[in-house]
Amino acid sequence: MSRGFALIIGLCIVIGITSVIQINSLNSSINDLTQHKMKTVSSADEARIQMENILRIIDQYEDGDTTGSIDDFNGRFTLVIDNLEKLSQLNPHLEYDINIIIEYATDIYNV
Repeated sequence: MSRGFALIIGLCIVIGITSVIQINSLNSSINDLTQHKMKTVSSADEARIQMENILRIIDQYEDGDTTGSIDDFNGRFTLVIDNLEKLSQLNPHLEYDINIIIEYATDIYNV
């Protein structure tokens, strides 16, 4: 009887330790998701949205609507570069690719 009770207590201890380890692992994954991956997605989305706005401003400018276009264009270009630089800081392994995108955006800006 006491051996069975000791076995149950032992199994409870093993399950408890395993549960704590799994909860810590889950917490680490959640922190990585919220602190790194969500910021990465947010910066990439914001850069993409601002690039689409730049292309829209270029289209409007070509159609003859020049009201506030230059200031809006400059502001949006600055937002694109800021978000791409933030993305580069969050993902150093993608720095080369992000720098190419920055060069393309700068080429659009300078044309």
